[in-house]
Amino acid sequence: MGKKNNKGKGKFFLFLILTALGGVFVAGFPVVEVMFPSIAEKVNDFRGYYTGPLFVSSDNDAEDYFTEEYHGFKSVMAEEQIFYFIPAADINFDFSGYYDDYSGNLLEIYLYKADNMELVIGTNLNVPYAEGRQADAASQRGEEYPEHANWFNSECKEGILYTLKVVPKNSHDIGTDFIIRIDAAEGWISLPGLWGLFVGILFFLLVGSIILRFIWSVRRKRS
Repeated sequence: MGKKNNKGKGKFFLFLILTALGGVFVAGFPVVEVMFPSIAEKVNDFRGYYTGPLFVSSDNDAEDYFTEEYHGFKSVMAEEQIFYFIPAADINFDFSGYYDDYSGNLLEIYLYKADNMELVIGTNLNVPYAEGRQADAASQRGEEYPEHANWFNSECKEGILYTLKVVPKNSHDIGTDFIIRIDAAEGWISLPGLWGLFVGILFFLLVGSIILRFIWSVRRKRS
């Protein structure tokens, strides 16, 4: 009887040890990325987090192209501005823009394929302000600015030339410095979420083993 109890406790202790090791791995993941980049790459691939190059260098040396060096531009707002980029892979991008004085004033961002400027692929006009990237800033709460956010998300395809058009929401913002950025969206599984998934699988296996052991013991008694 004592051996059976110890066997059950052994599974529980193994569960705790593996859970703790998973937590240590997640907490130390920045170190893993530096010391074991191949392992980190596989983990990032699994959780859907893209860490490769974002943009292909254009043959055009114009300053209005997003590059690996510059994922964002600081410019002066005009009636309309156009920026270009070519994704280096199929990437889910976050597009964001804001005025350099952090006033919270709204601007409009439109995404097109360069060969079809009539069809809007993505825009921040459909994103409620309270869900925007800066929703928690003290001067930029959704109650104060109930319209669209200065942010949106869209999937872009490798090697295609895209254009990003920026328009001021209010004409009085023309002449104001603003910043526009393109960043890879975060993975669908965060690092803490990855640890939670690992713990969930371990818990499922633990409960499953207990159930199977119970069923096996009942069948043995019947036979």
